[in-house]
Amino acid sequence: MGYYHIAQVCTNGHLINDSFDSHPESNQSFCSKCGAETITTCPKCGSNIRGDYDCGIPVFGGTTSVDSYCYNCGAPYPWTQKILDSALELISLDAELSDDTKKLIKNAIPYLLVDLPESPVAIANYRSGISKAGQIVKDSMHQLLVDVISETARKIIYPNG
Repeated sequence: MGYYHIAQVCTNGHLINDSFDSHPESNQSFCSKCGAETITTCPKCGSNIRGDYDCGIPVFGGTTSVDSYCYNCGAPYPWTQKILDSALELISLDAELSDDTKKLIKNAIPYLLVDLPESPVAIANYRSGISKAGQIVKDSMHQLLVDVISETARKIIYPNG
């Protein structure tokens, strides 16, 4: 049976080392891409962040993805929380949107990041709400979300990338 190595990730979500525990030569206190502090545990519950899965057989060419939420407590990791907070702030800046439309979009955003049973409704609500937003907010939301939402949501919301 395999096990997960500990991952080291900066607080902005850049993977530093997917085998923090077994390859300390690759560890960094701060991210070389953005300068943010690095972490290896969930800030809420202290569980290790999952890195490379070691099944005992060498596998070459695979990449380790960075999870959005803690597997142990379900809390968003700092990089996920920053995306959620930034999206909410962008929506709140749009004077063209009614309070009801802002609420519709805000409630949909967490369900865009991962595929859940609620995601199809959230995608429809987001598309309906964001269509009423100003161009600056639409463009900023695209830039913020296009690389972090689920593949299903991306294909529907941003079919052209």
